[in-house]
Amino acid sequence: MQTVKVPEPFVFVPFFSENEELPLDLKFSLEDALERDPLLFDIYAYLGMNSCIKPWEDRNKHLPMLLEHWKMTEPIITKFFQDRDRIGAMKPMVKMTKLFLAFLFWTNNQPVPNLKNVVIPIHELNIKPVNVEERISYILSTPNHHHAFTQLKELFIELQKKYAVSKLKK
Repeated sequence: MQTVKVPEPFVFVPFFSENEELPLDLKFSLEDALERDPLLFDIYAYLGMNSCIKPWEDRNKHLPMLLEHWKMTEPIITKFFQDRDRIGAMKPMVKMTKLFLAFLFWTNNQPVPNLKNVVIPIHELNIKPVNVEERISYILSTPNHHHAFTQLKELFIELQKKYAVSKLKK
């Protein structure tokens, strides 16, 4: 399978490393992409690959699948923290942080633009939880801390409510 190098604006350890590559398959389903990497389509969009799925263009179809992925993974992360296993919690926390960013931007009908300076475009979003910029900055800096997990859970809950309200307004 062909691969594509993660573009520099998305390189942000531990989320993506400098020479990391992702599979290049423009026919991935959303389910496949969420399993491999929640930001796969966002990166494809950044690279100008316009023939892939753009989940942010039909959020009501794609966001429920994204939220289901969160609901399946949340108990796994909870168990890691109950067992005081921060090392084990790291990988699913990184993935679910990416998933939250996808949820946040897709709710606003746009792809995640980058990871390095993601707080700047978050500030411009219309649908977002209160103080999300500060909270996501904390999560990005310490994804394997229990308090970061608590913040991430709350952000998912708050954004789900805001998303539901935005669906009613349309």
